[in-house]
Amino acid sequence: MAIAIGALAAFGAVPRFDFVDWDDGLHVYKNPGVAAPSVAAIARFWRAPYEYLYMPVTYTAWAALSPVARLPRPDARGTTLNPAVFHTANLVTHALSALILFHVLLVLLWVEARREGREPVSRGPPDARTVAAAGFGALVFAVHPLQAEAVAWVTGFKDVLSALFGLAALFHLLVYAARQRGGVSRVAFAAESGIPRALLFQRVAMHYGASLVLLALALLSKPAAVALPFMAAALVALMPSMSLRREIRYVGPWLVLAAPVALLARHIQGPTTQVVVPLAARPVIAGDAIAFYLAKLIAPSRLSPIYDHAPSVALARPHVAWIATLPLLLGAVLAYFGWRRRSPYIHLYAAFIAALVPVLGFVPFLYQQYSTVADHYAYLAMAAAGAAAAFATAAAMRLAQTAIVVTVTVMLIASACVVANVQASRWRTSVVLLDYALSTRPANSPGNAKIYFNLGNVKMREGKLPEAVELFHRSIALDPSLARVRNNLGTIYAQQGDLTGATREFAEAVRLDSTFAEAHNNLGQALAIQGRMAEAIVHFRRAVALAPTLADARANLDEALREAK
Repeated sequence: MAIAIGALAAFGAVPRFDFVDWDDGLHVYKNPGVAAPSVAAIARFWRAPYEYLYMPVTYTAWAALSPVARLPRPDARGTTLNPAVFHTANLVTHALSALILFHVLLVLLWVEARREGREPVSRGPPDARTVAAAGFGALVFAVHPLQAEAVAWVTGFKDVLSALFGLAALFHLLVYAARQRGGVSRVAFAAESGIPRALLFQRVAMHYGASLVLLALALLSKPAAVALPFMAAALVALMPSMSLRREIRYVGPWLVLAAPVALLARHIQGPTTQVVVPLAARPVIAGDAIAFYLAKLIAPSRLSPIYDHAPSVALARPHVAWIATLPLLLGAVLAYFGWRRRSPYIHLYAAFIAALVPVLGFVPFLYQQYSTVADHYAYLAMAAAGAAAAFATAAAMRLAQTAIVVTVTVMLIASACVVANVQASRWRTSVVLLDYALSTRPANSPGNAKIYFNLGNVKMREGKLPEAVELFHRSIALDPSLARVRNNLGTIYAQQGDLTGATREFAEAVRLDSTFAEAHNNLGQALAIQGRMAEAIVHFRRAVALAPTLADARANLDEALREAK
């Protein structure tokens, strides 16, 4: 109950927020397979990537929410989807993830107590201090301001849903390992750990099967879940008498499941990645990113939807090499104490870093052209941070008066709720979010191109076309490679009757992104109006091939073929 209350205190206002011009249209309300779902449209999400991402479970979940979110008439965006339904799904999924983490922490604390010989073998339940420590760790995950982006952003559902399945997979794997290594029955384990018996299978092997199914769902919700096997390896190593051979037996099938997803994600995003970082610089980029997340974990101030942290910017910062070594030094210190005092913190630190590995820049990824870091990338890693908080709280309660420790933890959670609430409120509308994003960045940063583009979309929707054109030109000046900016600029020119300008911009859009179905359709329309029917048919056909659910392209192709006869 306390975990749910904490999540509501931090993010309870989220269901009242709007969609934002920050990929929400791209993935949700302008996505034909979500806005007008059908069996065929959902099947396409499972057959092929959409917008350089293969996450069919997430798109299927959005499509399932779509009928519930249906509005009686289109809103100002032209969508008939109610954002409250999607925001509520984010919040509920986040709260459930925190609750699952609470049970994961009960398992880990039980394992640690047995490893240290503190837990009696009398089948007694865990004391209130253990439960409180696990609850505090889950609350850190639930209310930390770093979580605001994933929870308050409709598109962040991919992070939240993947983490839900991933944490559930970790729970079942750890229960399997703990019961197998500890030799305890379902009844005894439930009594000693505090895990409800309803969450435990009679046959211990069923936990491992459940972990594989849930891991697959996590991987199909967001490809970055390929980090889960490495997180699992770090946590399973906490089990008593865990040899390398045994650990491989536990985690090996997880790696086998994750490997194809990692290769597919690399194949999908590899050709689109515009940033080339020398191999020698990638460890520096990765170390700098880990240091960034650790700093935001401790002091979550000036959080931003897009940081001025592209590889070129990060590498140009003073003392970046020294900053990049700090996570390595911290790991060395934790490893030393882990070896000398059997401390669990090196394992939790390893799990934290493992969760970030897919987005640290060792392998280039699409968003890296704007920034090497983003708050929602740390969503799953915050589970490891919550685990560290739980272990630290349990240790503090053994050394100090419980009342003092509880008072301090309550104050920390209350403060985090306030900051998280403020940070979440910055996602309530597009204008609020984008103005805030600009306020956190240098004026001429190349990453501002994405912000100006989205602000231009807002002005375009409001009918303020001259302002929209100015914002799109600002975006192009900072980053000429954005195909969607060219497409929207061409749309304005077409509305103003400037077919020459519209054709030029649409042609540039398809040159920049040959898979951009909407731009092909728009270019076809501009060419058809000018009587260039043969050229128009080529682009209509290309649009239909790329996006079979794009009804306008199909209708335009049929009409063009009739006129060409």
